[in-house]
Amino acid sequence: MRHGADEAIGGKPVVIDVSVRRLYCENPGCSKTTFVEQVPGLTVRYQRRTPFLQKVIASVATALAGRAGARLLPCRGRAC
Repeated sequence: MRHGADEAIGGKPVVIDVSVRRLYCENPGCSKTTFVEQVPGLTVRYQRRTPFLQKVIASVATALAGRAGARLLPCRGRAC
């Protein structure tokens, strides 16, 4: 089960739960023993956010940087 955060809708946080397959590598020389199936456009390896939400956060960080961005991000999707 993967849990990914997405952009808020109507002031409510959104969490997307996706059931994915876990694949096992049977090659003893492989450094990775398990692999998790990825859903294109919805999941990215080692991320707990959707690619869309990651772009929103990166845009705010680039535009505002520092403390202004840190104050604005918790307010996204609702009035502060």
